[in-house]
Amino acid sequence: MVKIHSPKYTLKEVDFKHVPYGEVCQAICRRNSLLSTLNPLRLLPGESYKDRAFSLCGPLGDNDSHVQKDMETIGTSILEVRTSSCLVKRYASIDTGSDLVWINCKPCNSCPEKENPPFDETTSLTYHRFPCLSLVCTKEEDFSCSDNRFCNFRRTYQDDTEVKGELGIDIVLIPLANEPKFANLSFFTFGCAHYSNGSYNRQTEDGLLGLGRGTLSFINQLKAERFSHCFPPLYRNDGRGEMKFGSNAELIGGRTPMLDVPGRQFNYFVKLQGISVGDVRLDLPDRYFDLRSDGNGGFIIDSGTALSTLSDYAYYSMLPMLDKAIGVKRVEEYMYPYQTCYWPTERQIRRVSLTYHFAGIDIAFYSSGVFAKLNSYIMCLSINPNGDIGPSVLGALGQTDLNIGYDLSGNFIFMKPRLC
Repeated sequence: MVKIHSPKYTLKEVDFKHVPYGEVCQAICRRNSLLSTLNPLRLLPGESYKDRAFSLCGPLGDNDSHVQKDMETIGTSILEVRTSSCLVKRYASIDTGSDLVWINCKPCNSCPEKENPPFDETTSLTYHRFPCLSLVCTKEEDFSCSDNRFCNFRRTYQDDTEVKGELGIDIVLIPLANEPKFANLSFFTFGCAHYSNGSYNRQTEDGLLGLGRGTLSFINQLKAERFSHCFPPLYRNDGRGEMKFGSNAELIGGRTPMLDVPGRQFNYFVKLQGISVGDVRLDLPDRYFDLRSDGNGGFIIDSGTALSTLSDYAYYSMLPMLDKAIGVKRVEEYMYPYQTCYWPTERQIRRVSLTYHFAGIDIAFYSSGVFAKLNSYIMCLSINPNGDIGPSVLGALGQTDLNIGYDLSGNFIFMKPRLC
C-alpha cells in the first residue's frame, strides 16, 4: 500500500531534498502488520483476513477474465507519499501488476464513508487537470476525451472492480527513509477517481500505486530504470521492509530474464521451468509454464495479488508431496479464501521447502513464503489453483523475505532470499 499524505504546510515550508528522479529509498510495512494503521484493531494478522476477501490483480486483458477472483489483498505493503498542499492522509495499494496511479477524489459517486474522505483537488494549489490533446489520452486504451477537453480514464480490474474519473497533474512528495526531507516529483500524473466499486468500496485503501511498465506508472514517471523491494512477514511485529529506486535499488542474487509480452506491458513475466517440493521435482511437461497462444499460461510476479497461483495440474500434482513433507492431514473444511489448510506444528511447517526453478536461478521458499497463518492452530497454503485461466502468479505473500530487484533497462529480475 501507499500512504498518500497531504501536508498542512505550503510549498515554501516543506523541507525539500531535490534528489535526482529515481534516487529514492523508502521504508514500507505490510498492510496487516501490527505497525500498520490499516490494521486498527491490531489483531493477529490472520484474524483480519476474513474481512478482506478480495484482490486486484492488474487490469483486464483481452484474453483473461481473471487471475484470482474473490481473493484477498492481505500481504500488500505501505509506502508514504504526499501531495503538495492538501490536508489528509491517503492510502493506496502497491501493485507491480498495474501501470496507473490513482486515488479517490471528490465528488466520488458510490464511495463509502471511510476514515479518510476523498481527495479534494480544489484544496491543492498546484493541481491541474490533464489536457485531452496528449497522446496518452488519444492513443492508449482506457483513456478518452471528455466534452470539456480534459482526459478521462476508466479501469476494470481482475476482481470486477471498476474505477473511473479524470487524469490530474500535481506535485508529489516522497518522504526519504531516515531523513526528515522529501523527494519532489513535479508534474506527476495520476487518476482522480470519481467513481469506484468492488474492492475499493469494501476496504480502507483510497487508491492504487501502479509499478508496472506503462507510460503513467509510478516507476516510469519517477524516471527510475531500476527498483527493488523486500517485504517482511506478516507476523513480525516490527514488520518494516523497504522499497528502493534508481541507484539505491538492490539488484542482488541471481537473475532471470524479464519477458516481453505484447499487450501486457504492465506485468512482469518471467520464465518458470519447474517446481520442486524438497529435493523432488514435479513431473510436469516441458515448457509447461510457457505463455500459450490463447493468452493463458505464463508466470508473473505481482505484488497486487496476495496469494500465489499455479495452474491446476501443477497445483494438484504438488499437494500429495506437500502432504508427505508436512506429515499431517489437511483441514477438511474450506477455509476461504485458501484452497488447502493444515493443522501443523511450527516444527512441521519449518521443514517444508518449495523451490521455483526460473530460467537462470532457483529460489527456495520456506514457511513464511509458502504458508499463511489463519489462526493459532491452522496454517494455510498461500498458493491456490487458478482454474487454468490467465498466468500463474508469485503473489505478495510468496515474496516474503525475498529481495526482488527490477532492472528495466537490462530486462532482468533479480531475486535473493534475505530477512526484510
